Amino acid sequence: MSIIPVFVIGLVRTPERLATMRRQLDALHVPFTWIEAIDGLQLSERERRSIAPRPNRLTLRFPLSTGEIATAASHRLAIERTLECGADFACVMEDDSKLDSTFPAFLDAGWLARLPPFDILKLASDWAGRRDDLAVPIARRGARQVCVPLHPSYSARCYVLSRRGAAQALRRLRVIDDSADFMIFRRPMTGMRFLDVRPIAVGITDAETTQRDRWHDAAAPWWRPILSWAPHRLALMERKVRRYVVFLRALGPGGFRRLQVIPLEIKTRAASASRRQPRSVPVV
Repeated sequence: MSIIPVFVIGLVRTPERLATMRRQLDALHVPFTWIEAIDGLQLSERERRSIAPRPNRLTLRFPLSTGEIATAASHRLAIERTLECGADFACVMEDDSKLDSTFPAFLDAGWLARLPPFDILKLASDWAGRRDDLAVPIARRGARQVCVPLHPSYSARCYVLSRRGAAQALRRLRVIDDSADFMIFRRPMTGMRFLDVRPIAVGITDAETTQRDRWHDAAAPWWRPILSWAPHRLALMERKVRRYVVFLRALGPGGFRRLQVIPLEIKTRAASASRRQPRSVPVV
């Protein structure tokens, strides 16, 4: 098995996270390259505006936080590195990833090349609602299914990019105007092709979050939610249309007849409880 390049995003000031990732990856015999994340605490106002020129636009329910800006920019940096390495496929992950023992099987370059053409294969996803479990299975890898999702799910915790996918994602991330989850997955470019693994092969560790309280980090006046309500609702409709166009381009109208309920996660009480917990993120 030929293992594709793996890039792990992490902050300099959280070496314990890198140590956890190193232990996991060494145990699975997976080499990796560390990508120094952009630290939002070190960004000046000018640098933040350079990365995200419109953090307060009204299509967002609340302004972009420093953490969201830095996280999206860190993923952009990691994706650039995947193109520079010259491989046909590469994996990007955050440093709070919890790896299943089957994780290396999804890094097999030969197996990835035999899948239908894709831009991004998600190995980690966050469940947000019942529609996130709707997908069309197209392949298997051991006990897990590879699916075309009805729409790409939340989480940029771990994903595999093809070279075409990396180039597409970089075009999408040229100017940061939303969180990484929305920019890459929930509000995707309509020409992108997404696959995901179900149940997920990469969960989340219990690492302490590195983000400050959102309301402190992205303060907004009391009237903003009222003023942004209509633009935000229209933006949500546009995002849904984009996701359905992506699905139609992948499978055509007949894909809707093939949809099945294929859970992203193994249904356990622990998994259900974890959905109610705030997500830990690697950069601020």
